Amino acid sequence: MDSANYSLNYGILSLPNKKGLRVLIPLKYGDWQRSFLMDTTLKRGSVTVTDSKIIIAFSKETDVMSPLRRVGYDLNHRSIVGSDGIGIDLSSVARIHTE
Repeated sequence: MDSANYSLNYGILSLPNKKGLRVLIPLKYGDWQRSFLMDTTLKRGSVTVTDSKIIIAFSKETDVMSPLRRVGYDLNHRSIVGSDGIGIDLSSVARIHTE
């Protein structure tokens, strides 16, 4: 169920049942769960109700960070070469043969 169909006030989850009627479910939660419910920077998403659990999804807007640089590695049998030009010679590294 998406966030437009339910409401959550003072620990009571309100779900639509029939036209004009709602089912009220009191939630039991601890301090950790309460921190999500009280955090005003979080946006409530969908809710999933099972036999034993009620799961509420949350999302948060964050600033996009630009990477300082990008690095790629070429893995060969005898060396590793980074896109920054640094190479590591593996020719003297012991090999394990499974033949």
